[in-house]
Amino acid sequence: KTCDNIWNVRLEEFKDFVRKENADEHNDAFSMPNSCREWIFRQRMDYRRKLRGEPSDLTDQKEDILNQLGIDWYLDEEHTWLECFRNLQKFHIKHGHMDVPNDDCGTSLQNKKLIEWISEQRCEYCRKGLGEYSTMTEEKERKLNEIGFQWKVVDLAKNHDSKWSKYFDKLIKVENSSRKKKK
Repeated sequence: KTCDNIWNVRLEEFKDFVRKENADEHNDAFSMPNSCREWIFRQRMDYRRKLRGEPSDLTDQKEDILNQLGIDWYLDEEHTWLECFRNLQKFHIKHGHMDVPNDDCGTSLQNKKLIEWISEQRCEYCRKGLGEYSTMTEEKERKLNEIGFQWKVVDLAKNHDSKWSKYFDKLIKVENSSRKKKK
């Protein structure tokens, strides 16, 4: 019931936004308040899950209500993907890896969204490999491969362990050289 109450509150916020804006522009994610934008994004994600036959909070009744409001189910998909891709590129350039930290408490909202997006890319890649419906296109796969995206978490862990080992080896060398200097 609480989830339905929250859904109804967000629906009313979206209706208010639609009433205030031009009907042709009300799906524009940039002009929406953050709460509406995030809620609409979740509705679109649930819609795609529903299409794939996965568990989804989007009931037929909710879908009908949003259809009556003229929601464009696919409007922000490509823009959102490119925005997240660019954020991953920036993270990679800044940190030298794509292992976005998730410590639950101190993780920024942007990092949480990036973590979810990375996980979604891996899931879509697996679906594509299994011949299921997937939003992973050849172009998206190519772009991710070009920046060295690690499709499997196991590969990421191996890479992380390898980097850790290299740093540890460097630390040992520094420690040994400083001991030699002291003698």
